[in-house]
Amino acid sequence: MGKDGTPHPEVIKCAKQTLLTSLHELLCLCWEEGEVPQDMRDANIITLYKN
Repeated sequence: MGKDGTPHPEVIKCAKQTLLTSLHELLCLCWEEGEVPQDMRDANIITLYKN
């Protein structure tokens, strides 16, 4: 974990396909249901810079 509690970029890179698939499924479910869970609405979104 990074200092700010985010996963290390190498972890994200190694799990990219799994993360993308899970995120896609979650967003499709939100679209079908017509609502977004409160946790997602309250989330802090950060930018991960590529070096």
